Amino acid sequence: MLSGSSAEHKPVLADRVVELFDFEAGTVLDGTVGQAGHAVNILNARPRLKLVCVDRDPNAIEAAKRRLAGFSDRVAFLHSSFSNLQAAYELAGERFVGMLLDLGVSLDQLRDAARGFSFSEPGPLDMRFDPSQSLTAHEIVNRWSADELEQIFREYGEERRARSVAAAIVRARSKKPIETTMELAGLVAGVVRRAGRIHPATRVFMAIRIAVNRELDELKSFLEAFPRYLATGGTTAIISFHSLEDRLVKRCFARYARSGFEHGDERMEFELIYKKPLTAGDREVRMNPRARSAKLRAIRRVR
Repeated sequence: MLSGSSAEHKPVLADRVVELFDFEAGTVLDGTVGQAGHAVNILNARPRLKLVCVDRDPNAIEAAKRRLAGFSDRVAFLHSSFSNLQAAYELAGERFVGMLLDLGVSLDQLRDAARGFSFSEPGPLDMRFDPSQSLTAHEIVNRWSADELEQIFREYGEERRARSVAAAIVRARSKKPIETTMELAGLVAGVVRRAGRIHPATRVFMAIRIAVNRELDELKSFLEAFPRYLATGGTTAIISFHSLEDRLVKRCFARYARSGFEHGDERMEFELIYKKPLTAGDREVRMNPRARSAKLRAIRRVR
């Protein structure tokens, strides 16, 4: 039995994830444990599996420890990035039969105004998953050049008015520093038109968050290394919410399925579990709107 619950948090594609990790024994890496939604489901459904739960956010690690207290003999925790696979492997003491990444931002992070991820309430320009790192959104917004800002808005946020937004930020900060999420959101809203229900600052905020946390670099590092830590017959599953993330996963998985992976004298072979990514059905999207943009890709090591 799990101790404590988080009724509001609904992990996306939860049943599919449990199906993928249909193993009799072994250790699964939950590289983005967050509020432990997937972890609880896996531990309940697979009573002989163990988990190594990883997260960059120390608040998430503490919340997961509380929620998974009833499974203490089957769970280990690591405050680190999911790209730190060597440390996770040393904690497990064996190669993983399963690896899971859910690349979405947690509700706890979005709802905590002090973390600076959301523009629904005033908060500092922070956006760090790990508060111990030095780079913040405040530094990016107030110190990066117009060209650097335009680049991340265009590449990470796919914002069509990237140049205009960057120019507006530089003009505003020349008068006084931009300090809060609401200030930045208002500034962007003066340049970008609202598209339906989506706030004009959504893409810019996403781009800054990706830059602050080096999210794409972390994902690339994981993708280049995970085969070395995956047991034969094991499965790696990644849920992405952004086209750039999904593209990286799709291309990497296709390359491994086509050409394999070599590490020293060891050659590993892989097969795609799904030819196309799985997405949430209408019922799940109605119950959990964040599932609308989720894409699940999975690959199995066959040798």
